[in-house]
Amino acid sequence: MRTAHGPHGALVALDLVRASAAVLNNSPWNPNRRRHWKDVRDLEELFSSERLESPHGTYFDQRFANFLAANFDAVDKIHWRQFEGLAAEYFKSEGFAVEIGPGRGDGGVDIRLWPNDEAKENAPAAVLVQCKRQQTKISNTVVKALWADVTAERAGSGLIVTTSGFSPSADAVRTARDYDIQEAQRDTLRSWVECLRTPGTGIFLAE
Repeated sequence: MRTAHGPHGALVALDLVRASAAVLNNSPWNPNRRRHWKDVRDLEELFSSERLESPHGTYFDQRFANFLAANFDAVDKIHWRQFEGLAAEYFKSEGFAVEIGPGRGDGGVDIRLWPNDEAKENAPAAVLVQCKRQQTKISNTVVKALWADVTAERAGSGLIVTTSGFSPSADAVRTARDYDIQEAQRDTLRSWVECLRTPGTGIFLAE
């Protein structure tokens, strides 16, 4: 290609190859699968069920991650418990020791994180995570409450995972009071889903 069409032609050809590979990678009819699912899970569970247990993920079913990778805006409508599971699964994939709360009556802390299993046995949580799947902005009340939990548990910091973002008042109180509370917004969530998806599997869920 380079000989016949020069450097520009080679770059165009490379872009075409990359585009074709991306289409194939995202296609549910891709014949070159890395994993063959031995069971079927109802897609509706992503939106209506609190069940996190699955043979294809500790906290979040791998097939749900594949679905969200191709339909990310659906994250706004998934069940709040599945949203917590998504965050927990990502942190587990990054090597953290993860403790997910019961879902109900958790006192406001959805997930606790440690750098490793040894630290989990011997130290307070490094990060307390609050998951907020909502369209409205995170209020300063939520930030204050999480910081109170961080202080009470002697944790290292706090993290709010949200499909929205901090309100100006929440950001202001965090800055003014020097709260070590970070936010994982929508774009960050999208990158987490991309990390969790299984390339070349497509989407195999019951409709």
